[in-house]
Amino acid sequence: MVHSLHTSVSILIPTFMEDDNLLTFEKLRPKNRCSVSTPMLNDKMRVRVAVVSTFPPSKEGIAEYTAKLTGALSEMEKNNIMVLANVSRFDNTPYKTVQKSWSRNSLKSLLTIPRAIIGAQPNVVHIQHEYLLYGDPYHSGLFLIILVLLGVIRKRVIITMHSVIPRFSLHSDFFDRYGIGRRFSTTKKLGTITVTKLMGLFSKRVIVHNEVAKTELIRGYKFPKLRICVIPHGVDLTDSNPTDSINRKNSNPTISNTIVYFGFVRPGKGIEYAIKALPQVLRRFSKTRLIIAGGYHPYLTPEGTKYIAKLKELVKELNLKGEVVFSERFIPNDELVSRFSTADIFIMPYTESDIIGASGVLSKIACYGKPIVATNVPRFRDITDGKHGLIVPSHNSQAIAEAIIKLLSNDTLRLLVGHELQNYARDNCWKNVARTTLDLYKEVLGR
Repeated sequence: MVHSLHTSVSILIPTFMEDDNLLTFEKLRPKNRCSVSTPMLNDKMRVRVAVVSTFPPSKEGIAEYTAKLTGALSEMEKNNIMVLANVSRFDNTPYKTVQKSWSRNSLKSLLTIPRAIIGAQPNVVHIQHEYLLYGDPYHSGLFLIILVLLGVIRKRVIITMHSVIPRFSLHSDFFDRYGIGRRFSTTKKLGTITVTKLMGLFSKRVIVHNEVAKTELIRGYKFPKLRICVIPHGVDLTDSNPTDSINRKNSNPTISNTIVYFGFVRPGKGIEYAIKALPQVLRRFSKTRLIIAGGYHPYLTPEGTKYIAKLKELVKELNLKGEVVFSERFIPNDELVSRFSTADIFIMPYTESDIIGASGVLSKIACYGKPIVATNVPRFRDITDGKHGLIVPSHNSQAIAEAIIKLLSNDTLRLLVGHELQNYARDNCWKNVARTTLDLYKEVLGR
């Protein structure tokens, strides 16, 4: 998402191309399986779901979210899962198919998505929604037309809103910050409010990832309380041992402390505050590096390139060239273990507080059992200060430095916090999230 991780105020929609050839995709099997019982259903009771979303190899959070969720769903009860995606995949699997059905910024969706869904004959349509995911603001109004057409053909629709924009955030500065411009801000505000409310009206259920988003939809957009379901963002599992980095440094004191920022590099991530905190950390722990593991967001490249340039200039001004390392590229999943097992602390210094959602980054790093330093923005409301990590005020490099120093000074604290974060990962693993999602499908179907 991140995912979350994509920002715009337009309400964007799936747009579909004419190529409806059916393609298949191999199930993504979690390395560690959560212990959840899965009683088998007969053929008539199995759920048939069409999921509208991006999909790997698209390099963004919603694509990975959909791949992992549908992979877990297809392994449970032999459910039939079709992903109406923006890409083609050619791997065979019995219970999951991927159909290239849309491309960004296309008007063909008005005809092709209903046709694709009619052909698939699902009993549930599950749409993944995120800003800028399906195209530019011009296409945003079509989202409602798609929902109306799905209603006409009597399909049960569930929408996962990976981000919710609070009504008080809808002002000219907000629109300008996310590339929409200041002009006609009142019209944009009214349009966003209207479309958001109608999403709740035309769907059977709306999924959000935390209680903060649910509260905003109820209070700000007047969604019926019972229409909203909170399902946490799924979390990866791994066999990483959180003591590895501590043992390695104890045996070799010359090894640097490693602080890792992971994710897309764009405005709102607050990386400048982590860089500004580093000199204070270095005065206490001279052998410390800050690794910025990530690159530009695929839909926000101009903003990302400008932001990285500013960060590099800041590094130069503070004389930190040897202590700050930029990867400047998307980090694929097969590199995460080798990169993250050596980390001592993960840092998420976000300043973005005007969009409510879950953290796709947290879903990837929690399983490594390394403590986090995060800011008190809505994306991290599920993190308990002092239990899963240390929560500090946003826009505050002094507080970030003090939190890092506190963790580096206390190996026991790092291990305890890391252990609790691994428990959080096990509780919210993809198997458990898929089970809760499947239960929601059945509820909508009256089973």
